[in-house]
Amino acid sequence: EIEAPDDLSYSSAWWAVLNASDVDIVRFVGFDAFVYIQVQQILFEITATLAIVGVGALFPLFGRAGGGETAGYEQYSLANVKIGDTTTLYAPAIFLWFSTLGTLYLLERNMKSISALARAFKLNAFGREYTVMVKDIPPEFRYE
Repeated sequence: EIEAPDDLSYSSAWWAVLNASDVDIVRFVGFDAFVYIQVQQILFEITATLAIVGVGALFPLFGRAGGGETAGYEQYSLANVKIGDTTTLYAPAIFLWFSTLGTLYLLERNMKSISALARAFKLNAFGREYTVMVKDIPPEFRYE
């Protein structure tokens, strides 16, 4: 059983979670929590990567594509591309293609670490195994 320190605050709790190793997370809070944290990390990596690359690559391209016909945020979007300008339309298609490859790479990389810990967890390498036994269920709630 683990007790929280007396001076634990919201921000210091996040710092402790971010610095915890994968094995510690599985050992102390369970495999489901580990998978949840990994999924959140994967989604953050995908979102951050796509946002940085998208802003860096597509905003300048779309900003020059329309020749100043739009204003505000629209000048940096696909709405600024002139009708019939097929060369500019290749950029978002290529971006989506590379985004898909990058997403698949990140998923594969993280799933390898998740599957390794899942095998260790199923082999009871962490020394914990629980069984939940439910007794005395009322007859009206018994279903087979």
